[in-house]
Amino acid sequence: MSNAAFNSLAKYVAPSDLRGNFAASMSTMYKTEVPLYADLVDIVQGINGDLIDSQSFPSNLQRLTAERHGAIRLGTPRELHIVGRIFKILDMHAVGYYDLSVAGLPMHATAFRPTSSSALEENPFRVFTTLLRPELLASDRARELSKALLERRNIFSDALLDLLHVAESQSGRLTNDQATIFIREALRTFSWQPVASVRILTT
Repeated sequence: MSNAAFNSLAKYVAPSDLRGNFAASMSTMYKTEVPLYADLVDIVQGINGDLIDSQSFPSNLQRLTAERHGAIRLGTPRELHIVGRIFKILDMHAVGYYDLSVAGLPMHATAFRPTSSSALEENPFRVFTTLLRPELLASDRARELSKALLERRNIFSDALLDLLHVAESQSGRLTNDQATIFIREALRTFSWQPVASVRILTT
């Protein structure tokens, strides 16, 4: 590889590092939103640390206790498409299909996660992703209301959508500065909101 080619690659954040930063940032956000979650993580890490110390267990504590799971609920195919684009930048891909209607829930789901052995070893973070199925809502009024509201809402910031276009024009890669903004804006989509926001799309 030429020096020019190496320098070109070096200025971009590796997908595994970007995924790790995103997972860590999401964990911090969860701990702020739900303090009991932070307590649970501390308890688990303490137990794992004691076990490793007492048994000389040959394991990496950071790797063992890395948080591996997140979740998001989506309302429209458009939202799922954009979330899929976000995860692709993180080298996470849809794996599996879950029909939640058998449990009485009007939705189906998949899990986005890395798929290669090397990517899983570096950071196995996954996000369980559900999509509403309005046609399964029992109430006609609820079905029509949900469709009307979901058609008007936008859970993605303009900055995030712009960065998706930038990353895709760069073969799915981001520089350090771009990655910082990307993670910040993506987290807004995953953050807890006391009231679901609905606004008219301008594009």
